[in-house]
Amino acid sequence: MFNKWHLLKACLVLAPGFAAAGTLYETQAASNVTDTTARLNGNAQSSVGVSGEFFFWGTSPDNLNKSGVANPQGVQGPVTLDVSGLNCATTYYFKFLGDPKPPFPTVQGEVLSFATAACKPAVGTGTSYQSVAATNITSSSAQLNGFARSIYGVSGTRFVYGPTTSYGNTALTSQQGVQGPQSATISGLNCGSVYHYAFQGDAKPPLATVQGKDLSFTTQPCTNTVVGFTGPFAADKWLTGSNSPINLVDFSAMPERAVLRNYQPWYQSGAVMEIPSMPYSGRVTFSYTVSNVTDSCPPGYMINNVMTSLPLSDGNAQVNVRAGEAFRITLNGSASDMICRLPGVQATFSIYNFRFTAN
Repeated sequence: MFNKWHLLKACLVLAPGFAAAGTLYETQAASNVTDTTARLNGNAQSSVGVSGEFFFWGTSPDNLNKSGVANPQGVQGPVTLDVSGLNCATTYYFKFLGDPKPPFPTVQGEVLSFATAACKPAVGTGTSYQSVAATNITSSSAQLNGFARSIYGVSGTRFVYGPTTSYGNTALTSQQGVQGPQSATISGLNCGSVYHYAFQGDAKPPLATVQGKDLSFTTQPCTNTVVGFTGPFAADKWLTGSNSPINLVDFSAMPERAVLRNYQPWYQSGAVMEIPSMPYSGRVTFSYTVSNVTDSCPPGYMINNVMTSLPLSDGNAQVNVRAGEAFRITLNGSASDMICRLPGVQATFSIYNFRFTAN
């Protein structure tokens, strides 16, 4: 498939004598992959400079819930990020993003994947039971995964799980006595809830036995649609911020409405409301009204620090989001300065008819 990403790449990469007008953040294959570490790679090219380069990664292409700053910043060419603390024997997905450079087109990196190496016992141990990321998660069930390895053989492999790290429930694996990948499917879970789990097994002396560490997952939402600022989008789920001495984000009319303002006495001010990590993938829609907004103080939204300005008149917005992404509604000058330049004028951005529909 030859889409706009491939077209811009062709202009920027394949024609070195031609100064294409645009910016390309290209995800490249991971390297130096071990059982717990990897190096993420990307390449940044632009006719107008690059900035704000980040890598995002996770165990699902729809849940890139971890991020890190690419190195070096603001330099065209190869960039990297070394990540650690990964789960062994697990597939990870990642992509490379950076700040858009209007008015020219910006193409963000595609999602790539890599698999960490097989699990192995820690030095000085004879048996290792390692927790691996859960899969096949629904609103009421999930598949718990682990990896067992021992010089003595394994037995009694099981998962402990529950709403806290006290667990309270046990599920035996379906691969008793088998070294390598292990799993158990659990059901009867509450929708839209966080569950903790750990993979365990029988100790095998005389050498040490290492039990699996705690991991967690969130079941799918109770319904496909959340109406209004309720549930995972209630007032207490949003972080708010501004650079003024007073709060510029008004939640007094929630769950029906939220209002963002600038700070009229100051030359520069701005406001933002943020869900730091979207709990699910899906679509956000809302209606809005505005007053006294300008090109230097526009209404808008941001996903992972990439800002989209909305028209400077009353309207409706629709935004596709992925689980783990940071989602912000903003009254700001730009993604980089977070400040409206509107001295002596009161601007407002009122959001209503908020709705989230899960994929």
